[in-house]
Amino acid sequence: VLVHFHDVFLPDPYPADWAWRGYNEQPALAPLITGGAWDLVWASRWARTRMASRLAAGPLAGLPLPSGAHEASLWLRRM
Repeated sequence: VLVHFHDVFLPDPYPADWAWRGYNEQPALAPLITGGAWDLVWASRWARTRMASRLAAGPLAGLPLPSGAHEASLWLRRM
């Protein structure tokens, strides 16, 4: 089973300009990721912030990102 979560910035906190939203899903997702029953498939925030130079060299670099939008997609697979 593949499960998608949106608006997830792990391992980073939510953006400061999102504080008014009161989101709190990230603390609940951390045990799923580290517990061993779920496999982390893709984390767009991680890729954007930790793999920027590698992404810039590939086809994804040409995709537009609207102003103010964030890559914040997390995909998990049940083991």
